[in-house]
Amino acid sequence: MHFPNDDGLRNLYFVVDKIRNIVSKAKDDSKLIKVEAGDLRILVEGPDLARLDMASIEAIRSGIVAGDILATLYLMDRFSLEEPSLKKAVYVAHEFAKMERYGDGKRMNTSPKKIRACWQDFMSVAHLWAAFRLNQAYPYTSNRTDFSSGFQSLLEVAAELLRFGFKFTPLRSKSTVLDCLQSWTLPEAVPPKVLRTNRLPDLLIKVLKNYKASYRAAY
Repeated sequence: MHFPNDDGLRNLYFVVDKIRNIVSKAKDDSKLIKVEAGDLRILVEGPDLARLDMASIEAIRSGIVAGDILATLYLMDRFSLEEPSLKKAVYVAHEFAKMERYGDGKRMNTSPKKIRACWQDFMSVAHLWAAFRLNQAYPYTSNRTDFSSGFQSLLEVAAELLRFGFKFTPLRSKSTVLDCLQSWTLPEAVPPKVLRTNRLPDLLIKVLKNYKASYRAAY
């Protein structure tokens, strides 16, 4: 999800996260813990953790942008909003990025070029990031950012977004929003969780009202 195009960083991130969780539960620093040799090999041969943490932060920012684009198209279709297009979705992601402040207080680079680059780089996992973002507006877990107790729900919402992406063609586009050959698939046992509510996405509608023809050339 963080590094869809880099097997090395993805494996390292997984191992580091797993070991951090094990260590956090050890109340005594002298306690022995079991770590698989393969995990240790990945850990010692990988880049330093400071670089991994920085790469992870950048990945989260880019993944959020890709998630906002897919979530925008999904909500526009779900609530029959006018002309759901990729250009509009990029505009919405651009506006959301301007509102967003990350943990370090910085803002996302909100240029349309950067937004589109995020989409291209994270399109294969956009359904996972979109599920994460939808939990902010339409909560389906008790915690809107921590999925340790709601991971199954995250996967089910992601399955619905993946299903949507495979069948939905944005306005003026020649192909569906997601490529079934490139997107990360989910286990068949994970059932799609459909958004069942009549509550309109007010913030999205508010942002879309400011979308005018004059913006289209830039996006």
